[in-house]
This record gives sequence, C-alpha cells and structure tokens, in this order.
Amino acid sequence: MLKCRIRASGYTFAEAAAVAGVSSSCLSNKLAGRHRFSASEAVKLGQFLGLDMEQMAACFLEEKK
Repeated sequence: MLKCRIRASGYTFAEAAAVAGVSSSCLSNKLAGRHRFSASEAVKLGQFLGLDMEQMAACFLEEKK
C-alpha cells in the first residue's frame, strides 16, 4: 500500500527515503517487509505523503498477510 502511495504522489522512492532519513536500499527493505519502520520514519513519511491517521495506521501498523 505504501509503495502505491509513494508512486501516486509523484515523488521518487529516493525522495521518500531522504524524507524518512534512510537510504534508498533501506527504504526498499522496509517496503518489502524485511525491516520495520521506526515511529519517526512513519510520521515523516506520513506527513510527506499527506496521510491521515487512519491511512498511516493502514500503511505502518497493520500486519502484512
């Protein structure tokens, strides 16, 4: 879901990674579910993408199936 949000925003993954304060490869690992986002990374990305609290919860808190 977060990958789609980044693509739809018109920003690149590199720009999103910079906002979160991580490398592009780290963001890729987090988007793939290999690592979790920290709370501060989630907040920064959520604000950057204009997500509301419900959308942020869906992107960052719900378990991947």
